[in-house]
Amino acid sequence: MIDPIPEHFTSIEDASDFWDEHDTGDYETFLRPLNETIELMTHKTMTNKQLFANQFIAIIDRDGYTFMHEVRCEGQIVALLPYRNLAGNQREYLARLEICPAHTPDLELCSITGGKEPNKSVAETAVQELWEEAGYQATIEELIALGKVRPSKASDTTAHLFAVDVTGKEQSTPEGDGSRFEVGSSVQWLDYEQAVQVEDSLLVTTITRLLQEIN
Repeated sequence: MIDPIPEHFTSIEDASDFWDEHDTGDYETFLRPLNETIELMTHKTMTNKQLFANQFIAIIDRDGYTFMHEVRCEGQIVALLPYRNLAGNQREYLARLEICPAHTPDLELCSITGGKEPNKSVAETAVQELWEEAGYQATIEELIALGKVRPSKASDTTAHLFAVDVTGKEQSTPEGDGSRFEVGSSVQWLDYEQAVQVEDSLLVTTITRLLQEIN
């Protein structure tokens, strides 16, 4: 069953969030051709110059400001936080233990992330990453959407944050994405004190928003 389209969106960001998490293909019966001219006004016209590009990233100069654009996912990623409830009103959070060559050649704790897949919504991508990197299965309906953040001024990447309660769920061995950087990777349960000390802003932000949502 698909979610109904809201009669009104409170803002452009609200509409953007809805369509980030839903596929227009599910709403074809509600769509109609628009035979009108729409003018989009901006405060300033910016000029982009591509300085470098490969299959993963592009380096863009925008009016003298240089930043990175993630090509394969068009600047859209998901960050996913599985958690489980324990006795005594305690809770644990699942982090990924893997190598990030940009930081260190050693294994380090980080959030479970992935680039938005073509022809998938961000929610569908989150469900896929949950299975590949954490070994848990869940439905889109089980995801807790926690909004989005822009992790760095050095890139135009937008991260869509999700959490999911995996209490009582059976865990399989995470498959990973098959890249050589994920060899030896695993996942690790952390309590709150351990989790907020992890040097990963997406993990800490997702925990903070989750606690605001469920407490």
